[in-house]
Amino acid sequence: QQNITNPYGQQDTAESSNNPYEQQFDPNLTYFPYYNGTPVPYGAITQYINGKWYYAIKGSDPKRKMALSVKMLIVIIITMAVALTVALFWWSSSTAKNNDSFKWDDFFKYQLPNDNSQKDKDKSSSSVIGKYADPNGPEILLEKWDMSSGSTEKAYEKLSVSVVSVSVYKSEYTPQTGTPYLEGTGIVISKDGYIVTNSHVINNDNQSNVYITTKDNDVFSAVVVGNDTRTDIAVLKCSENTQFFPAEFTSSENLKVGQDVVAIGSPGGSGYSSSITKGIVSALNRTLSGNANAYIQTDTAINPGNSGGPLATLNGQVVGINTIKIVDTQYEGMGFAIPSVTVKEIADNLIKHGIVKDRPQLGIVGREISETMAKSASKVSGIEIIQINNDSTFHGTKVKTGDVITKIDGMEIHSFYELFSVLDNYAIGDTVTVTLCRTESKDNNQQDYFTVDVVLIGN
Repeated sequence: QQNITNPYGQQDTAESSNNPYEQQFDPNLTYFPYYNGTPVPYGAITQYINGKWYYAIKGSDPKRKMALSVKMLIVIIITMAVALTVALFWWSSSTAKNNDSFKWDDFFKYQLPNDNSQKDKDKSSSSVIGKYADPNGPEILLEKWDMSSGSTEKAYEKLSVSVVSVSVYKSEYTPQTGTPYLEGTGIVISKDGYIVTNSHVINNDNQSNVYITTKDNDVFSAVVVGNDTRTDIAVLKCSENTQFFPAEFTSSENLKVGQDVVAIGSPGGSGYSSSITKGIVSALNRTLSGNANAYIQTDTAINPGNSGGPLATLNGQVVGINTIKIVDTQYEGMGFAIPSVTVKEIADNLIKHGIVKDRPQLGIVGREISETMAKSASKVSGIEIIQINNDSTFHGTKVKTGDVITKIDGMEIHSFYELFSVLDNYAIGDTVTVTLCRTESKDNNQQDYFTVDVVLIGN
């Protein structure tokens, strides 16, 4: 016999059947034998039944059967979730294969500020290039710097009449029959309707179906005189006989960091045309990975649709063309503009020849590999050759695709900006010594440096 202490302090034996606290089994409770000192779960009930002590806990409620309709709904939701996951995985994999930015993303991402993310297509026809060029066409004049005091109001009043919205339509559509698939901004540079904008605004295509809209909401068709993808500059010409108000340009070399500037354009498209934002010059001569220009950096708000529009002083003098902004959750207020001195050089060439004439080239398509990219890809920094064009003098040498250009005549090349800056010091027909690196194997990172002499070609 074992002495047991009941919860009321009464001493009794397990065989006792005369306990005044005798109870009956409750079918809603689950019972477990209880001995003095046995740990009891929180909330358990101690009871004396049939001469023995038990602790009881409330049993779980009978499980309700799930309705068939609820089961079917859950199955449908799970199936849709799985299908969506698979679709997203396929899309990201497919995009990564066809878009180098997924493979080569660096510290932060650069985005041309337009709403269309499709890859630029080389759809230009040789029969169109130069068709609308005019050797006697206008030139952009860099006026004397206006030293008088300015204001946002003064800049807008002077410049807004020279800013147009640029809309690009599919070939079969017009503003009356369809909606544009690309929109941006342009700057009028002559009374007879020459307009400068970004090349990416017209999809880098000499045959784009372009219309412009003035501040007064007059709509005119325009032709592409020429475009230059290296500097992202294009020139349009209004195809209708009307009078325009040209903007006043001044030299960007007079700019100083901290100076107030404004941007006028169509952020988000023509629905927000003639919008103005204000900021300062954040830095000068900025170079960006994958781009050929040295830019003006500004914290002036630049949004999709501002591309091709003016960056100007508070006196309304144009000092640059807005073209790029950095897009990242950790960055704000980092926009970039092509300096006016570059705009003048390129636009004047496009107006007269339809191309940038007498520009020396290697005759390749390349990809910039930064130091960060080089480490992750087991390569060296420089310009990786993706394609050797038919007219390139690399043909007949040991050079092949995948080789990385690291020097030209002993001058180091780490970016497109450095490559083009070096090439611009030469003329078509000059011979240069190109140093290249070939990575034989990613596993052992075996790198072979070699040089070849090539003749620079023209475009």
